[in-house]
Amino acid sequence: MLITEDIRNKTIFDFLLPLPLEQIKDYQELFALAVLRYVYPEIYNDYIKADAPDLQSTDKKSGVEVTSAIRQNDAIINGNSVKYRLTKNRTKRERLKEKIKQVGGDIDEYSVSYPPKDSTIELKVIYDSILRKNKKLDQYKAKGFQKMSLFIFYEEPICPLREEQAQGLLESVRNQNTFDTIYFCMPFLLISYQCMNNTVQITNIPQNDFEALSTIVRMTVDGEIKLNSTIWTMSNKCN
Repeated sequence: MLITEDIRNKTIFDFLLPLPLEQIKDYQELFALAVLRYVYPEIYNDYIKADAPDLQSTDKKSGVEVTSAIRQNDAIINGNSVKYRLTKNRTKRERLKEKIKQVGGDIDEYSVSYPPKDSTIELKVIYDSILRKNKKLDQYKAKGFQKMSLFIFYEEPICPLREEQAQGLLESVRNQNTFDTIYFCMPFLLISYQCMNNTVQITNIPQNDFEALSTIVRMTVDGEIKLNSTIWTMSNKCN
């Protein structure tokens, strides 16, 4: 990924409306591709956005499935908060606000809040997202994909984990019929877990670069940037 000064100078206020719900899946898949090209351009510059799996090498021998680890309540809040921001109808806004409150959240003109959680809840959400995607592995192998990775995006810095909790999650994953590599991404970090040999690589992504990648993806979803542009095909590799 090539991050320019024009991209760095953009802020959230340059986007007049929140991302529509029907574009969130595209955004998440493109964000995964952006992060992987930023951290591992030598591997992922020849990957394209596709379908089943979401990202694929041009020879169709390797793929990446993309998902977001999120609680059901948080997903409901996210969906209704987008609708709340996009509508001006007062009655509809009050109805949406009530739906958010029913699952433990709240919203006003400037912010949205979520029910509390701890590291135990977060670990379960992450683990469940892996198990859910594991069910697709056989169909991808049947298509000829010899190597499959999973990219999990978590939208906020994770609660501090005790070492034994993290180790327990990794051991549980290894005991499943799972992916070759699991990428776990959160602000401002990418954790790469090689399941077969139980090795972990942690890459810190500077906050301004992480935010710039998000800007590139939003501009791409909005049609301002094309996937074949130099921004996507050239690299200022993460050190």
